[in-house]
Amino acid sequence: MKTRLLFLLLFATLFIRCNDEIVTKNETQSFTIEQVEKLLSPLKNSNYEFKEVAKSEKSENAETVTKTIKFHSSSGTFELVYPSTECPDEVQVLITGDGNATHLGHFTVKNTYCSDFSQNPTSPIKGLLTAANGDTINTMVVGIDYNPEVGFIYDYTVLGGSGRFEGVTGYITMYGVIDEINFFWSLKGEGQITY
Repeated sequence: MKTRLLFLLLFATLFIRCNDEIVTKNETQSFTIEQVEKLLSPLKNSNYEFKEVAKSEKSENAETVTKTIKFHSSSGTFELVYPSTECPDEVQVLITGDGNATHLGHFTVKNTYCSDFSQNPTSPIKGLLTAANGDTINTMVVGIDYNPEVGFIYDYTVLGGSGRFEGVTGYITMYGVIDEINFFWSLKGEGQITY
């Protein structure tokens, strides 16, 4: 646990080492080392309880099937946005990208959470996967770890969706590289979904 926290602290320090000012879509905002460490604290404190989970239900006649979902590749960028409409008076951490996966085809991903510079997140790390045809899967980060052999490991729970993924449940584990200097990430992984 201490090793993981020290590594994430190093990650936050390297994250801002080459970036005294972080440029967002809305304005230029300067962040101190302490502020960035606190902004990234949700990545260290992955036990945030999501109290607003609303399960969507399939009709009683519908049959569900459990399938393996494989993410062959995905990559994208991340940024700190202030001000933002999603996080009034707070900083929004925005992670976006795309990739290819079974059952989704070419997909886009958006993960986001809010921080008020406290040691705890003010919102869960929520995600939205959008399939090639527009169907969606909602996710939330429930665990984070680091392994030198595979990189960062993110555990997600699946919290419903739309289209053919309406009422979907399951889990996804992603692993890979976070490039804190260039604000770039590259992950792959797999999981199981039931819908």
